[in-house]
Amino acid sequence: MSLLVCFSFLGLLIFLKNTIQNPFILWLGFGAVITFNYFLTKIYLYWDIYFQYWPIRFLFPCLVLLIASLYFKCHNKALYFLSVILFSVGILWNLDSGIVVYISWVTLLCYDQLFQNDRRLIVKRILWHLLMNLIILLLVVAIFSLFIHLRSGNYPDWQTLFKYQKTFYISGFGMMSMPLFHIWNIIILMYIVGLFISIRAVLEKENTYQDRMIFLLSILGVGIFSYYQGRSHDVVLTIVAYPAILLWAIFADRLLLNWKAGRLLYPGKIYLLVIMSIFIVALSVLLFSGKSLLIIKQARRGFDSFTTRYPITALKENIDFIRSNTVFGEKAFIICEPHFDGIYYGNTGLRNPANIPGSTELLLANDFEKEILFLSKHNEFKLFVDFAFAPQELIRVINENYTIIGKSQSGMHYLRWNERTLR
Repeated sequence: MSLLVCFSFLGLLIFLKNTIQNPFILWLGFGAVITFNYFLTKIYLYWDIYFQYWPIRFLFPCLVLLIASLYFKCHNKALYFLSVILFSVGILWNLDSGIVVYISWVTLLCYDQLFQNDRRLIVKRILWHLLMNLIILLLVVAIFSLFIHLRSGNYPDWQTLFKYQKTFYISGFGMMSMPLFHIWNIIILMYIVGLFISIRAVLEKENTYQDRMIFLLSILGVGIFSYYQGRSHDVVLTIVAYPAILLWAIFADRLLLNWKAGRLLYPGKIYLLVIMSIFIVALSVLLFSGKSLLIIKQARRGFDSFTTRYPITALKENIDFIRSNTVFGEKAFIICEPHFDGIYYGNTGLRNPANIPGSTELLLANDFEKEILFLSKHNEFKLFVDFAFAPQELIRVINENYTIIGKSQSGMHYLRWNERTLR
C-alpha cells in the first residue's frame, strides 16, 4: 500500500513536470498537493491508515494524469490501448474513482478531436473512440467474469458492484449536508474556469497540450468532488481538492509565461490567481511550521518499522497464538476489535470462510444476520474470538454451539464446534 501511494504521488510529479515549465511553480504545486491532500488529512485523522482513499481511490486518478501527460506528447498507439485496458480495470478496482477516471479519459479523447477542421472527421473519430473504449471495457468485464468463475465456480454478482453506492448515495447512510457558502465554492470555481478555458481553446483552435490537461483536470475534479458531496466534511474536502490545486499550478505557470511574453492579461485572472496563491502558500507555511516536527516523527517511525523489533504487544501475541493453532492457508473465522480482522488475516495467512465483509465494511443489517446464520450452521472451521469486542448476539450463538479449546494471555479465544451440538 505504501508503494502504491508513493507511485501515485510520483505520477502526479511526472504529470506536473510534463505540464509546467516554471520549476518553482512545479514544486510549489506538488508540495501543496501533498500538504492538503495527504498531510493535512493525516494530521486530522491522527495518522490513521486511510487505505480507502490512499491508495484505493487515489491510484487511478493519478494514473490517468500520468498516462495523459505521456500520451498527448507522442500519441503512441500501444500506450492508447494500454490506457483503455487499464482504465477499464479501474472500474473493477473501485467503482467510485474508476468510473470517474474512465469517463474523464474517454471525454478527453473526444475533446482532442474537436480541434480538427473537418466536421465529418470529428464525428468519425469520436465514434471510433467511444466504440473502441466500450468494446475493451466489455472484454475486460468478460475476462474478469471468466477468471472469477474458474477460481470459485461462480460468476460475479454484478449487482453488488453498486451495493455501497446505493447504501450511501440513495439511502443516505453516513451523509452530511453540504453548506451553501463554503471554501468548496472556490474549488468548483477553478473547475468552471478550467472548462471555460477548454471551450475557448476549441473555439479559437488553440491546439495546445496544456489545454488538454486543463480539460482533463476540470472533468476529473468535478467527478472526484462527488466524494465530498456525499459526505461534506471539511477533511473530505482536503482529500478531493488536489485537481483544483493542480489547475492552480497550471494557471500560475500560464500567467507567468504570458507576463514574460508581454501579453495583455484579464484582471479577473490575476485576482483569482492572487487569491488562490495567498490561500495555498499561507496555509502550506502554517501547516508545515506547526506540524513539521510531527511529520518528521511519523516519517521516522514508518522507516524504523522496517528494521526495529518492537516489544511484544497484545496484537502480536494474538497473531502468534492464532498461528500456533492453525495452518497457513486454512479457513478460520476471527471476531476481534473492529478494523483489526484484516491485520489478523494478513499476518496469519488464513482465509475467511464466511461470505461477508470485514468489520470495517460490516454496515448492513443483512450482513450481520449472515454472520449469525453462518456461526449457527457451519462447523468445519476454527473460530477465534476476543469476547471483549463481540456483540451480544454473537456471544449467545457462540456459547450455544462452540467449546473453548485455548486462550491467549491477551484474551483471544480459540474455539471449535461443540460435539454435543453435532450429535
